[in-house]
Amino acid sequence: MICKVCDKIYSNHLSFRTMYQISILCPECTIKYKPSYSYEVIPIDLGIIEYFSVYDFEENNPRTKRFLYRYMRNYLIDLDKNMLIDSVFIFVDDTEYLNFSQWFPVMKKFRFLRIYSLFYFEWSLYEDLVLF
Repeated sequence: MICKVCDKIYSNHLSFRTMYQISILCPECTIKYKPSYSYEVIPIDLGIIEYFSVYDFEENNPRTKRFLYRYMRNYLIDLDKNMLIDSVFIFVDDTEYLNFSQWFPVMKKFRFLRIYSLFYFEWSLYEDLVLF
């Protein structure tokens, strides 16, 4: 079989029990891209921002990102069960992260925000985030 992320050829032992559970990732990628959820609390003026990410590292390969975004749906469904009624949900990808300061005027109106991303982003880049 060929791994969908790294294109390595690998063998997968099939039995009657695993016949319909075919792995699409090689063993190395399965370990590397096993979800390791990250959670941070960012204090803001009169409130907080909760930041969740599926993977606690940054990924620069666009092909890998595209492939792994398919798992984001399951993650968001799980998190949506714990969503508060008065909270605001923001999903951040690479483009949104680079332009995130545009959200500051909107974010000032809310005291509780939730930010989600597939891969981890460093929020210390936006020092104004804590000060608004």
